[in-house]
Amino acid sequence: MKAKSLVWLHLVFVLTVIYVLAWLPKWPFSKYLFVGTFAYIVGLEIFYSWKSQETDSSLVNLGNWGSLTRTSLKDFYLYFGVVLLAVLTLWLAGWGLGTLHKPGTGWRRVEGYFWSSMVQQFVLQITLLRRFLVLLPSKWSAVLISALCFAFVHAPNPVLTSLCVVSGLLLCSLYEKTRNFWLCVVFHMALGLSLSLSMPEQFTGGMKAGKRYVEWIERQRIQNK
Repeated sequence: MKAKSLVWLHLVFVLTVIYVLAWLPKWPFSKYLFVGTFAYIVGLEIFYSWKSQETDSSLVNLGNWGSLTRTSLKDFYLYFGVVLLAVLTLWLAGWGLGTLHKPGTGWRRVEGYFWSSMVQQFVLQITLLRRFLVLLPSKWSAVLISALCFAFVHAPNPVLTSLCVVSGLLLCSLYEKTRNFWLCVVFHMALGLSLSLSMPEQFTGGMKAGKRYVEWIERQRIQNK
């Protein structure tokens, strides 16, 4: 099988497993399936990084995972300004609507958002976007397809799915320009926390996706009877 076919197969497999995990019941071992899936993804990227020392193949030698020095001040200020504007808009909207609230579990929730943002951005930028930049004909098609994949795994929550298209385009274009993985993580965390703490659950769908969102809808229906 050709190298490109193997890469496409890998991407389809990763997306399929992630989507299936989002729809699994909340079994006692569900978290181990999630950890195992992420360990597989990270392990494969480590293998690719090791393999890149032995080959110049563009499908393997994709550069470093992230950089803290490559980002130019111009790019930083541009994307920082966009994210800051979005965050301020959410907080002002929440203040105007009277829906601003503190995180229910305090710093544990903030910590949880950090880990969630890191996992999601690793899959989005390191696994998906870097491959699509090689497989697809243009960088913008790679950014678009990556953002759509990002939104797809947040279905069927309509708000998260729609917002993930926009945020996916923003963060993928940021990574394509800068290769700054950690900046994407911080921006993802800022946007997610701001949305969660400024908007009511009835709007955000409890920030849930997959089966958890369907279960949340059912609970809301029962409570409103």
